[in-house]
Amino acid sequence: MEHVLRKAQSPFGPRLLRTRGSVVRCTPSGGRWRLSLDTGRMLDADAVVLALGNAAPASPPVFLAAGAPLLDPWDDKTLRRIPAGDVLLLGTGLTAVDAALSLARTRRMGVIYALSRRGQLPQPHRETVTPLTPLSLDLPLPLSEALLVLRKEAQAAASRGEPWQHVVDQLRARTPELWRRLPTESKQRFLRHLRPWWDSHRHRMAPEIAAQISALRRAGRLCVLVGDTTHVEAAGKTTRVRYRERGSAVSHHLEVAGVVNCTGAAMDLSVSGDPLIRQVFEDGIVRAPEAGIGMEVDEGGRVRRADGAVWNNLFALGPITQGVFWESTAVPEVRAQAEALAVRLVPDR
Repeated sequence: MEHVLRKAQSPFGPRLLRTRGSVVRCTPSGGRWRLSLDTGRMLDADAVVLALGNAAPASPPVFLAAGAPLLDPWDDKTLRRIPAGDVLLLGTGLTAVDAALSLARTRRMGVIYALSRRGQLPQPHRETVTPLTPLSLDLPLPLSEALLVLRKEAQAAASRGEPWQHVVDQLRARTPELWRRLPTESKQRFLRHLRPWWDSHRHRMAPEIAAQISALRRAGRLCVLVGDTTHVEAAGKTTRVRYRERGSAVSHHLEVAGVVNCTGAAMDLSVSGDPLIRQVFEDGIVRAPEAGIGMEVDEGGRVRRADGAVWNNLFALGPITQGVFWESTAVPEVRAQAEALAVRLVPDR
């Protein structure tokens, strides 16, 4: 990665400056932008691109109320310091899969519990060597009808001996267009009810990773739980968690050596704890799309402010634009956004 970065930087020579620090404020200043860093330094820019990556996961209110610690799944040092005993992962997506495999390599760990409301683990990828039938999906606008078409296409693929994964992958390039066409109410219904199923089928595990997860479950080292956390208590070196089975009044108790927050990036940035994100929302420099996810941009990535106008020199790309494009979290989509912005900002490069 460092080699690729150096190669990309080389044509710019001294015109490209790298500065270390975290931006805590971004304010318009005479047609330009003034950036305040946590180091106290100020930078002025003709244009700014908000390439902030994934937002930090939101802490579930029940944990905040109890003051119980939540661990970062990407902090390997912290995970290695978890005392011997059972561990609870909040979430069952790809982040939980990565955390489970990391924890499983530590022999002193007991059972790894993964808890989510629907218990949907990512589906496995399918390796295909034979040519697949091209699809021309013409999805209708109503969400319920679109789902019906997808199911029929998946069944048709299966009848041809092709994996259903092919149908989902073929839809990828058209997802931004389809997402934009959905009414706000349909987007909100999708987020409330269908997103876990979509994520588990769209964001899948490599076959070898799926095999490792299956082996952990068979050995009893990984246990997937379906339910909602109802009570949390910090008890010295452990955390006590009570959860209720989904669709039931039955509750269960766990006492674990650590709880890892694998719920994924926060969707509602307007309540972010990040000082920069909080400031640009509070000052009306940005606004959330109607679906309430990330920041609103136009098709060219220009950020839309609170009054509905777009900035000509403030842009955003990547996961924070998911509310507009939906498919904006994986490398291919982010790379395409970055390329388009680079051409726009430095046309003579």
